Amino acid sequence: MGLTGRLEDLSLSDILQIIGLGKRSGTLILKYDDKRAIIVFKQGFVVGADSDDKEDDIGDDLLNAGLITEEALQISRKVLKELPNSSVGKILLELGYIDNAHLESFSKKRIEKVIYRLLLLKEGDFRFDPDTFLDNDPLLKKGWLLKKGISPEYLLMECARIYDETRHYGRVLEEEFPEEQTFFEEEAFPKEISALRSIVQELRFPESISEIFLLILRFASSIYQRGILFSASKDILEGFGQFGLQVEDADEKIRETVIYIKKSPFFARILHSKTPYRGELLKDQETERLIELIGGEWPEEVVISPVIAEDKAVALLYCDNIPNREPIEDTAALEIFLSQAGMAIEKMLLKRSLKQKAE
Repeated sequence: MGLTGRLEDLSLSDILQIIGLGKRSGTLILKYDDKRAIIVFKQGFVVGADSDDKEDDIGDDLLNAGLITEEALQISRKVLKELPNSSVGKILLELGYIDNAHLESFSKKRIEKVIYRLLLLKEGDFRFDPDTFLDNDPLLKKGWLLKKGISPEYLLMECARIYDETRHYGRVLEEEFPEEQTFFEEEAFPKEISALRSIVQELRFPESISEIFLLILRFASSIYQRGILFSASKDILEGFGQFGLQVEDADEKIRETVIYIKKSPFFARILHSKTPYRGELLKDQETERLIELIGGEWPEEVVISPVIAEDKAVALLYCDNIPNREPIEDTAALEIFLSQAGMAIEKMLLKRSLKQKAE
C-alpha cells in the first residue's frame, strides 16, 4: 500500500519510522519549494537519498576529501555521458579510481546530510511507492545505493545529534576527528543525546505500556529538573509518575491526581493539536490546581509533550526546570524519543488486539 500526503500533517521523522517498522521497500519522493528529493528503502533500511538542494554529487565529495583527482572525476563524467544509465559512483568504482569501502562510507555520510536537511522541512508533499525503485532517476545518479542500508532509527538519532551539537557548540563535534576515531568521551555529547542512545534500545521489546511510561520518565529526567507523566483518555489525565518533585509523598500524590480536560482549555488545546508545546504555562482551573499540588511555585516556562499512538494522545508529559530555573531549550532528542515511544505503544496495542481476536 502506498503512502501520500503533506509534511504539515505527517512529519518526515514519522514517515521514516512507519516505513522502517513496516520493513517496507520502495521509493519515497518529496516535493518542496520547487525542489525534489528521493529516499530509497529496502526492507525498511535507507539505501540511498539525494535532493535538488545538493548541486554536487558523490564525485565532488570524494574529490574534496582528496580520495580522487580532478582528472579522475572529469573522466568519470565523460563516461557517464556515454553510459547515461550508470552513475558517477559506479563508474569511479569500475575504473578503479575508488574502492568499495570508501564509496560506501562517503555514501552514508551523504545520506545523513540529505536526511538532516529534509528533516528540517515543515511543508511539502510526499509519496511513497512500495516495491518501486527509480534506477534511472537523475537524483540517484548523484549518489550511490548502499549494499547494506541505514536504519531510520539511527538516522534520526544522528540527525538529532547533529542538530543539538550545532546549537550547543556551533559545529558538529565528529567532524574534528578522522572517521575511524570514534572514541569520543560521553561527556562530549549533549546529555540528552547520550541518554537517547543508551535508552532507545529498551523500547524494542517492552513488556507493558507501563514499562514504556517509565522509560519516558527516565529519559525526561536526564534533561529537565522535574516532570510528571499523565496517562490520557478522552475526558481526563491521570497521574502515572513523576521525577524531581520536592513535595511530601510525591509519587502517591501524583498517582492520585486527576486532571479534568474539559476544565482546562490549556491542556485540551495541546491534546487536540497532538504537538509539543514550549512556553508559558497558561492559567486555568486545572493548571492552577496542579501547580498548587506540586509546590505552588509558578514556572516561567514549561515543555508539555503528548505521546501519540493510533492517532490519539495516550499520555502527556509535563516538564519544567524548577527549582533551578535553568533556561529550557528545544530538544529534538526528546521529540524523537516520544515518537519512538508512541510507535512502541501502538505496536503493543496492535499485538494485544490480535491476541484477543485469536482467543
